[in-house]
Amino acid sequence: MPFTPVEAVLGGVAIGLTVFWNARLNGSVTGISGELGRALRGSASSTAFITGLISSGIILKRVFPSLFALDALSVIHTPSIIVAAFLVGFGTKLGNGCTSGHGVCGLSRFSFRSLVSTLTFMGTGMITATCMSSLSQYQNTLDLLKSSGDRTESLLPKDFSWMLSIAAVASSLPFILGLLCQHARKDSDHKMILRQSIQYVLGLCFGGGLVVSGMVMPYKTVAFLDLHFDSWDPSLVFVFVGALPVAVAGFQPIIHGTKPVLTNAHSLPKSTRVDRRLVVGAVLFGMGWGLLGLCPGPAMVYLGAFPRTLNILVFCGSLVVGNVAGQLVIDAL
Repeated sequence: MPFTPVEAVLGGVAIGLTVFWNARLNGSVTGISGELGRALRGSASSTAFITGLISSGIILKRVFPSLFALDALSVIHTPSIIVAAFLVGFGTKLGNGCTSGHGVCGLSRFSFRSLVSTLTFMGTGMITATCMSSLSQYQNTLDLLKSSGDRTESLLPKDFSWMLSIAAVASSLPFILGLLCQHARKDSDHKMILRQSIQYVLGLCFGGGLVVSGMVMPYKTVAFLDLHFDSWDPSLVFVFVGALPVAVAGFQPIIHGTKPVLTNAHSLPKSTRVDRRLVVGAVLFGMGWGLLGLCPGPAMVYLGAFPRTLNILVFCGSLVVGNVAGQLVIDAL
């Protein structure tokens, strides 16, 4: 698996910018599993964000078709999809977050709780992927990519200028919409539309970061988690290298008293408790992530890119079932 640090850092910066603007405008974390759960419960802003994620897959597949040359999930057995997705949905609900909520937003807030969760699901994911040789299930896909000469892991150098142009425009849109929203009349329909537009654009930016980094393709993530060193790919580390400094710049002023642009106060998580529920949730999420290499954010983008593929539909359905089951368990505790 090719090591792609430049693409990983650039994709991470796009993810970090999404987190930055959501923190500075709304005083909120950008946790994909949380956004998905709220969208399922009818939240308009979360629905707009998830729609943006899905739209990024639709749009970027048209703009950069080489990035989506093959449907990687088509070679995976459906029972494996169901089990992995359920574990991801259940685990992220039980543990209150995934790679975005704990891994990017939590670490950039210097949350010890999120550090424990991140180390737990990363470690569990690596153990699972290595013991199960998870990358081997994508071998046929990787062989096809190699034989066809497709560089689906890389946007460089062919599409580099396009990528930078799109990223520059997309990263400025939340700020522009935020200014318009700030000056709109309170409780007006115009302001509500602008708020939802901001969330949609944030979803687009986050999805774009996942695509550019390569992490929307599950074999790329598994190549990091599966520690068979002849094929190990550390690119995922560089996604965090790109994302965390930008996210820190978004959160730290809010944490230390700067008022968000569009709200009177932030709504950042207050819990600092490291308990059994957090750890068990992280373990279950790590197991599902390690089996397949797909978590909620990339799954939504993948759905947009391959909306007629049975396995991604099965994954998303099982993910939702796991999320609902996790909520039922939480309610029963």
